[in-house]
Amino acid sequence: MVEAFKELDQVLANEGRLMLKFEVDTRSIPQNSLFHKWCGEMAEALTAKGYNLVPEDDPKQKPKDVVKTWMKAKFLGVRNIRYGNKYIPDQLVETSSLDTGAMYQFMEQVWHYAASEYQIYLTIPSDSQFKKNRDKQND
Repeated sequence: MVEAFKELDQVLANEGRLMLKFEVDTRSIPQNSLFHKWCGEMAEALTAKGYNLVPEDDPKQKPKDVVKTWMKAKFLGVRNIRYGNKYIPDQLVETSSLDTGAMYQFMEQVWHYAASEYQIYLTIPSDSQFKKNRDKQND
């Protein structure tokens, strides 16, 4: 860390100015892809167990999308979204608003819920970011 500050100090001395930009590390595309895969796996397994996931009033809705909405509502909840001078109340929290750590925690909740409540063991690819994060947590 000290080396990084020395390097920044050197840039400032050489260039006369220094601009730092801080960005939030949003959830990754591979995390999102795995979550979508899990929604499909859960929908398929629940349908095989006899659960009807398609609402009667919206028969065109896909079971995978129902599971996605259900998991986000259950574990992420809702928030009010500001739109100009107005607020749109109770909007489902989108995974795109999560950073990689929060997405990992959300996915852990989904995995454990599927396993404990329905005995559905969602696929965890050995090369996935989720598996790597899980291994770090268990070390």
